[in-house]
Amino acid sequence: MKTSQVTQFPLKKGEVITMAKPKDCVIQVDSGRLWITQTNQSADVFIEAGSTCTPKENGFLVAEAMSHTVMSMKYVKPVPAHAENDSKAPSGISLEGA
Repeated sequence: MKTSQVTQFPLKKGEVITMAKPKDCVIQVDSGRLWITQTNQSADVFIEAGSTCTPKENGFLVAEAMSHTVMSMKYVKPVPAHAENDSKAPSGISLEGA
């Protein structure tokens, strides 16, 4: 997988962030606690400091800080299936047998 730059969001208790199409991102709580609810997911998730969440849907995601929280987010681009056998795969991708 190819990753992009990490963005940090300091949040005050009760502050809310809404994201559209979060499927290709990883959310990490650096400090504090985050409550996450997602489109088409039956259960909400609570993320503690040091933990991550990888959204499974491309709808909406709402995250609320349960205390003073620092959240990091990075987008991860999946490698296309055809790249597995392509010797010209994007840099940073290791191919077995290449």
